[in-house]
Amino acid sequence: MAFTFSEISIPILALIFGGVSFIICNLITDSMPWSVWHYNNINISTIWLGLWNYCYLPRDPENPTTSLEKVCVRMSWTWKFPPVLSLSQDLMLLATVLEGVGLFFTLVGLICMFRRDPCPELYHCFLIGGHFHAVGCAIVLVTVSWNWYLDSVTQRFIFPIEFLPQEKPVNRDVGSAIPLGLISSLFVLQSELILIFHGCNLSPNNQVHPTHV
Repeated sequence: MAFTFSEISIPILALIFGGVSFIICNLITDSMPWSVWHYNNINISTIWLGLWNYCYLPRDPENPTTSLEKVCVRMSWTWKFPPVLSLSQDLMLLATVLEGVGLFFTLVGLICMFRRDPCPELYHCFLIGGHFHAVGCAIVLVTVSWNWYLDSVTQRFIFPIEFLPQEKPVNRDVGSAIPLGLISSLFVLQSELILIFHGCNLSPNNQVHPTHV
């Protein structure tokens, strides 16, 4: 069974969308700040808080109005994180794994399409990949929206003693991970819709077979 250019280009487009989302999801999980906290503190002026690291801008002890170079700290697995942050870490790791599995099934489906004698059940690969993307998209969207809400209501976090400072910030801003997370959800949403519809179109029930007289 030969496939047309349009039938092959559609899953390639889905693979690109899914790949971009997967890269963004890894970036915001590992290194991007989710919140920016400002302090009226003699030691620290600003903190950029991510899921697995945080950076802070210390003040000059000799001149508190002057800030020193930004310092970044990698959070340790041994720290006792607040429940909200621990849940966000777990959810984003799960979303990253699910999107990776979705990409794998999409790639397998494409390889089958390029084979000279493709597997007649390859549409299952696109449907499975699309559903994995759908779950990953929902998890990212819920996690990003929930953290955005917590910043808007200035929810207080109780951090471990290794985290500085301990007092409540005087002001909060949204970190770059929040808009990037929404963009990631948009990309993977397009990928999942393309894969699901394309998989349904490739289903034998939707194939038109010529009639012989």
